[in-house]
Amino acid sequence: MPPAILHVATRYLRGGSERRISDAVDALDQYDHDVVVGSDSDVDLLIALVGPRRVFQIPTLVRPIRPHKDLITVSRLRRLISRGAYAAVFTHQSKGGMLGRMATGLVPGVPVVHSLSSASFGPGYSGAMSTVQASLEKWMDRFTDAYTAVGSDLAERFVSNGVSREKITVIRSGALPQDPTMPDPRGRLVATYDLDPHRPILALVGTIDDRKNIMALPQVLALVATDYQVLVVGDGYRRADLEREMANWDVTFTGHVRNAVDYIAGADRLLLLSRTEGLPQVLAQSGAVGTEFVSYPVDGSTELRELGARGRIAPLDDLDALARCLDIPVDRRSHEPAVMENSDPVLFDSSSWDPEEIRKGYQRLAGWVGL
Repeated sequence: MPPAILHVATRYLRGGSERRISDAVDALDQYDHDVVVGSDSDVDLLIALVGPRRVFQIPTLVRPIRPHKDLITVSRLRRLISRGAYAAVFTHQSKGGMLGRMATGLVPGVPVVHSLSSASFGPGYSGAMSTVQASLEKWMDRFTDAYTAVGSDLAERFVSNGVSREKITVIRSGALPQDPTMPDPRGRLVATYDLDPHRPILALVGTIDDRKNIMALPQVLALVATDYQVLVVGDGYRRADLEREMANWDVTFTGHVRNAVDYIAGADRLLLLSRTEGLPQVLAQSGAVGTEFVSYPVDGSTELRELGARGRIAPLDDLDALARCLDIPVDRRSHEPAVMENSDPVLFDSSSWDPEEIRKGYQRLAGWVGL
């Protein structure tokens, strides 16, 4: 029986941080993998997408701070880690990372790797909470043997908070699609959703929830002069609220789609309203297909532009500046057939998203922590 790695995550739904579990499992296929998730998780989805050996769902593992439940969770994790004789523990997300690392620290000889998909402190977070989270992360470094960060901007945020640079390895999240899966993606969007081919298409792609600041969309569009047709691609618990707010706007809600890259490639612009990110996968996808993005200065936005992505970045929470970016005339280069067929390639360096590079990154990390 091969040695096993235990993954601890606050929750498992559809999202970028959840994808990191799949990446590690796929890359470290010489090990068995067990996964612990909290109460707010889709276990069936986890089994379907990750295929772990075993799944443990701990009802007391929840996102909010609940001291009594948190102590119970640490105790249960410590027993599980001790009895499971795990070769290592990989922790994911903020709360799972905190409690998982604390529990592992109580079991001598088990290395722990924390996966960084985003920060829980810095710009975009409230001042008091940001200070508390930064202090907690600095304190947790003593329990952490290594970190994987989805991007360099995110890694630098943790280095500036006191984490040793030598502990952090940048490993991208998931394979980055290079081409749309369907020909003429813009034409297909126009036909599928009965759009006007002569008006620009603005796409928002991702989970429709408060983490993505999606409810700011009506305020932004009220300041924009350009006659956009808006596609909201994705689903989430705030969808019904947003649909009510956007009832008088030209907005189409697509629901969850299988190949979001087709929608990004077919749009004239991609808008990301998030105030905090690690490295937004949708912006990386926009870079790969040549669609310009507009966003706040979240971690990863500048990094992606340095890699060749076309994007405009507005100061955080400056709705007027965001609207001005959206009103700059649309550059339709990304929709010329030559570009979409890669005979005139989009100049975006996506080499670090290559699946083999991701696999090598995790294999090097395993050697670093002594696996």
